[in-house]
Amino acid sequence: MKKILPLIITIFLVSACTDGVDVKPVDSRTKAQKQTDEHGSLFGLGNILGGKKTDLKDNNIKINTYLWRAALDTLSVHPLEKIVTESGILQTEWVSMDDSSTEQTKISAVVLSSDLSVTGVRVNVYKRKKQNGEWVNQTVSNKTVKTISDAILQRARELYQEDNKN
Repeated sequence: MKKILPLIITIFLVSACTDGVDVKPVDSRTKAQKQTDEHGSLFGLGNILGGKKTDLKDNNIKINTYLWRAALDTLSVHPLEKIVTESGILQTEWVSMDDSSTEQTKISAVVLSSDLSVTGVRVNVYKRKKQNGEWVNQTVSNKTVKTISDAILQRARELYQEDNKN
């Protein structure tokens, strides 16, 4: 009884001290873990594949699942800043090739339709360079944009073929 009494008193005092105070749990997950939990991971896409296998659907917007998964796979080599599953939008953070680099890039991809086609995804690449302590936007070649678009389309074809090996 001597050992239990202090425990009961401690529990009573602690519960009395927190009366009326909102105690919020601390979320110790990293940003990447939160994104993965909310939107799915690179290889297991979790909850983003609800509904039919060929499209994601919300508010009457349909996007091709294979293009979505391919864009997610392709762009997730960089930290993702924005993921809007319902609209088919992905955007990376500004990324440098190394810590000493004065050049950064950001990539966005938008899945535009439920068709698995070249016109089903739009890619934009942004580039900036530090000059005199200020970031200045730079022109990105069409070849760079096409290379990323082609990588997404190729990955979408692979995913489609994997699902349709009957």
